[in-house]
Amino acid sequence: ERALMSMKGVVAEVNERKRVRESRDRVVMIAARLCEVPAGLQIVRRDREFVMDQDNFMQKDKLGYRKLVLFNDAVLVCKSGSFSGRLIFSLPSTCSSSSSGSSGSSGRGRDLRFKDLITLHSLSPTECPSVIRPALQPLMDPSMAVSNKERSHAFELRGRTFFGSKEVVETWVEAIRDAVARLAAQRADPRSAFHVSAGAVDYGVACE
Repeated sequence: ERALMSMKGVVAEVNERKRVRESRDRVVMIAARLCEVPAGLQIVRRDREFVMDQDNFMQKDKLGYRKLVLFNDAVLVCKSGSFSGRLIFSLPSTCSSSSSGSSGSSGRGRDLRFKDLITLHSLSPTECPSVIRPALQPLMDPSMAVSNKERSHAFELRGRTFFGSKEVVETWVEAIRDAVARLAAQRADPRSAFHVSAGAVDYGVACE
């Protein structure tokens, strides 16, 4: 029985290492697709891992759709040159190698335009996002002009508000809360790369 438990432990450790490696590889792949990243801002960082991503978010006071990428320590906000939905087409990318911050790159394949990076460091459970119900209910006068944002659920993170479907917003709120809880535990561990002071500065840049 001890041998069986030991074997299960080894298998679990191998699987976890594989998961971590793959999630870090995803961060590198996403960074390779980004252009217009502010100078000095690192997307690939020690112990940063990919958690999930989602297209077609709307953001308060911003035009167009946003793609959100959840890392274990931050939320990346970007804009894609490809749109999904009833209208399916691609816009030619204007991203160049010089705007990507990496030398020697041709710029090809950089289909994501950087917009913001919102840190999850130093967030307390009370500061975590919660689901915000639509401002206007669907059972109103159908003749009235109502925006998609007013019909959508939303969540707010460090002053940025994002709109999406009920299911998507609920999933993201839960995932962000889980990431914040994990960060809090890692922050207390001196061996962790995330062992930083509770007053970590928000490096979100709120780009237009």
